[in-house]
Amino acid sequence: MLGAIGLRCPQRDCRIEAEVGYQTNGINNRVISGIGSSDYRGDVHVWSLLANASYSIYDGKGFKPYLTAGLGAARVKFDNLRGAGDPGGYSEHETTFAYQAGAGVAASISPGC
Repeated sequence: MLGAIGLRCPQRDCRIEAEVGYQTNGINNRVISGIGSSDYRGDVHVWSLLANASYSIYDGKGFKPYLTAGLGAARVKFDNLRGAGDPGGYSEHETTFAYQAGAGVAASISPGC
């Protein structure tokens, strides 16, 4: 799940935004080492808050290549992480520095956009 709100710069070729995200996933993994293997199960949850900026380059043909980058923080939480035979689970969380970078191409699908 992701949400963002932002502003377009007066030159219309840049944008700044605030982004909030939430991701969750289950852990179901087998780890094999030199002394045997273990099954691990649990859940991981990530909340993120980023400030993003993007820059578009208009080529005059309706396509707009863009670059984007963001900086912020993420809270990562492991819930009930346990190995095979563990009666209870291990839970831990940490807040850390987060970043993202990307590139893409935008194209108008209707006149005037």
